[in-house]
Amino acid sequence: MFHSEASLIYADQLRNHGHGKPLWQPEPSQYGEILIGDVGFIEDGCFYWLFNCTLTAEDPVHADFGVLHGYVSLEYNNRGNSVSFCSCLLHKFFQHVVRSKGVSISYKFECKKREGAILVPGSNVTLSHVQANPRTREYVRLHHSSWHRFAIDQGCEISPEDIVLVIGWLMTSEWAVAAVANRGKSHSILFGTEGSIASAEFGIERSEEAVASVSQ
Repeated sequence: MFHSEASLIYADQLRNHGHGKPLWQPEPSQYGEILIGDVGFIEDGCFYWLFNCTLTAEDPVHADFGVLHGYVSLEYNNRGNSVSFCSCLLHKFFQHVVRSKGVSISYKFECKKREGAILVPGSNVTLSHVQANPRTREYVRLHHSSWHRFAIDQGCEISPEDIVLVIGWLMTSEWAVAAVANRGKSHSILFGTEGSIASAEFGIERSEEAVASVSQ
C-alpha cells in the first residue's frame, strides 16, 4: 500500500487522541460519506469503501461490487450525538496562540519535536458512534477474514490488519489539516483565514538553523 509522508505523520501524531483513525483525505468518495457499518481500508489517508455490513446484500449501494459469499448483515443500535469541540485539535508537541479580528482568525503554532500535525475543523463537529458490545466484537471475529478475501478478490493488495469496520465518525463541513516534518530547531507554523476554514493557508516562520516542510 502507498502512504505519503504527510499522511503517515498526520495519522501517527493524532491517532492517540481518542477520536479514531485520522484521515488525511477525508473528502466523501463517489459512494458518499463514510457511514457506520462501512467496511474498507485506509491508503494514503483516504478511506476506500468495500461494502456496508449493516445493509442487506440487495441494497442498491452494493450494486457495483456486490458482497462476499455467505454474507450476513450486522444489526446494531445506533447512538448519535451532536457535540461541539474546541476549534483546534493539535498534537501536544505544539504550542499555539490565537489572534482574531472580525471574521478573520489566525493561529501560530510552535513545533518543538521532529514531527507534528494540526487539524482545524469548522465551527460544527458531529459525532456518531456505536457503543461497544460483545455482539459487534463477535461479528468482526467471525467475518474479518472473509472481508479480507473479498478485498483481495476485488484486486486490492492489502494485509488482513488493513481491513477496518467503521463504528463511529466525526464529521464537519469544512476543515484544514497540516503535517509538519521538522529537521532542525523548533519553528513556528502560521495559519490564517479571512473567511471559511476550508480556504485557510499554512506557512512557515523559522530560523536559519531549521529545515522544515509543511503539507496541507
